[in-house]
Amino acid sequence: MKISLSTAALKQIVVQTEAGILTPLLAVLKDGSELVTEQCVSYIMATLCEKDPKPDFSLLKPCLEAISRILKKDDDIVLMNSCSVLIGLFGSEVIDLTVYPRLVKLLTHSSVGVQN
Repeated sequence: MKISLSTAALKQIVVQTEAGILTPLLAVLKDGSELVTEQCVSYIMATLCEKDPKPDFSLLKPCLEAISRILKKDDDIVLMNSCSVLIGLFGSEVIDLTVYPRLVKLLTHSSVGVQN
């Protein structure tokens, strides 16, 4: 995975909708998915959104619905990864304002990792 994320062109290929991993990845992250699945998927999405090179926001936009859904969970790992996705996307585009109230609540979360 790290090799494919080293250049902008390779990262685009990894996330593109037809041949990339994003569609199948989001398909496993449905309502009622297991916690370990949510942890893994949120980690992969955070990896896709972190640092440069960032892929086009339009390719990552499908992540927002899934992130806003799992952001309601209380698991520290899911929350940290979900916040990392949002941080990665904030630099790309203005995102859906419905996630902001939850983000404000997370500032007082008991886990310092989630707060950061």
